Amino acid sequence: MKMKTGILARNIPWNSTDLEAQYISPISIVVCNTYQFTKTIARPNFTLADPVEEVDIRRMTLLRAAAKNHERVSVVSDPKDYKTFLCAWRDGKGDMRESVSCAEGFRYDETISGYFREQYASAELPAEKLAGLV
Repeated sequence: MKMKTGILARNIPWNSTDLEAQYISPISIVVCNTYQFTKTIARPNFTLADPVEEVDIRRMTLLRAAAKNHERVSVVSDPKDYKTFLCAWRDGKGDMRESVSCAEGFRYDETISGYFREQYASAELPAEKLAGLV
């Protein structure tokens, strides 16, 4: 609960007071990689179970919370952005919310939902499989 509170707290007086009262520090950077969903669905001969295993829940929750509070929290979710972020942080330009992917948190969900929407909308699924999806 403390981590979520530290990420979601906004720069408003009552949030600051609440954090102080609970001895919680605000979290200003979230660095978190997700599973390789896109790489999995690009592989030849994968089964439907393979991408299901690549749906990241825990890390995605952190990214989504950070992206929701992108006015105060920087999000780094791709290793290729690490160096850029660290250099900017070191040089005193720590506010990377515009250049480093705060939208990644939402983009990952979009990729997954688009893939499964396409799979289930275009397939003739047996009734027993459809029952499990409802």
